[in-house]
Amino acid sequence: MTENDRHSLQVITCVLFTLVMLPIETLVDFDSCPTVCDCSERKTYTISCFDIDVIPTFPASIDTLWLLETRLKSVPGDVFSDLVNISRIYISVDLTLKRLERHSFYNLKKITHIEIRNARRLSYIDPEAFKNLPNLKYLGIFNTGLTIFPDLTNIHSDDMNFILEITDHPYISEIPANSFHGITNQVLTVMLYSNGFTDIQHHAFNGTKLNAVYLHRNRRLTRMDEMMFSGTVSGPMLLDVSLTAVSSLPTAGLESLRVLMARSAWNLKKLPPIKTFKHLTTADLTYPSHCCGFKNLKKKRGYLEYIICNLTAFYDQQQKRSVGRLTVPSLQGDPTADTADQQSSEGGFRDDGVFKDTQGDPWRDFHSSLNYHAYFGGQPDDDVGFGETLKVREDDLFESQH
Repeated sequence: MTENDRHSLQVITCVLFTLVMLPIETLVDFDSCPTVCDCSERKTYTISCFDIDVIPTFPASIDTLWLLETRLKSVPGDVFSDLVNISRIYISVDLTLKRLERHSFYNLKKITHIEIRNARRLSYIDPEAFKNLPNLKYLGIFNTGLTIFPDLTNIHSDDMNFILEITDHPYISEIPANSFHGITNQVLTVMLYSNGFTDIQHHAFNGTKLNAVYLHRNRRLTRMDEMMFSGTVSGPMLLDVSLTAVSSLPTAGLESLRVLMARSAWNLKKLPPIKTFKHLTTADLTYPSHCCGFKNLKKKRGYLEYIICNLTAFYDQQQKRSVGRLTVPSLQGDPTADTADQQSSEGGFRDDGVFKDTQGDPWRDFHSSLNYHAYFGGQPDDDVGFGETLKVREDDLFESQH
């Protein structure tokens, strides 16, 4: 073998060794980008697919997947199983998608966010469609044709603060028992806006560690079972029933409640006995007599030394008087504790329902942009709407409208 041959062999050997040592994704990423999709690699490897009717094969190194304005019939089982690095999947605007099959999203170890939006024909989600997703921290399902609350009990997330958002489902009428059991073994926040709920059944939140339950804009919601929070490991710390038709709150399971939101909840004329709210610090209420009920604790029971009850907020050009946020010290603990850090701030959710990072602040006011109006009628101290129906006099109501 000549000297030139030896040199050529060494060069070839070095090249082969270099190729072998390169990460697999470096070799296949862009060569494997589906021809019907757009691929980009800036901060993360993202693939966006438009107007497809079959989910193509993706490179294993993909981090974020967008399926936009698609024409899928279903999301098949194990369709993403080879995507070992996938962390985010978004499906948005599909007029033909009807089913999420068993194992549609299965055993994806790095997945953190899944969002399905504007799939109005989606009517079936298999109980094991979302299964074994240990790092999932956010699941959002918006504006679909579902008629029953989806079974999500096989997610089994270990994330410290899991957020579930189910919004704009006019055909789902009830939340059954054990609906949230098995989603996560850590803290859970549920955001259930603008659905067709009429009833929340007993033990609906059984087995959960609840941080916050947002039910606002469920205008048909009339019944919350007395035992809906029975079986919870802890919480909830925040409950929002604004813009609902509920006439009562459960008396069981509110011992940890710190924030109560009940703006424009006109049928909620009776609250549980005031001793139920052992840790309440903030309340947004419809009727001023409820607010004054907390204020009267200072006179009647001596629990409170300080109280702020703002009843003079103006929201529109007619300047109707509205009950503002009530901030009180907890009934247990330091009665002079500062609660300023629990006030609302901008952020959370836009009006179109798009989730925006709240930086871990559990005291966000998610409907600060809405206008609320309340009848501001007088109420004697003995009738404050706790444990008995709040009476509204017709003559006072007539005067308030003129």
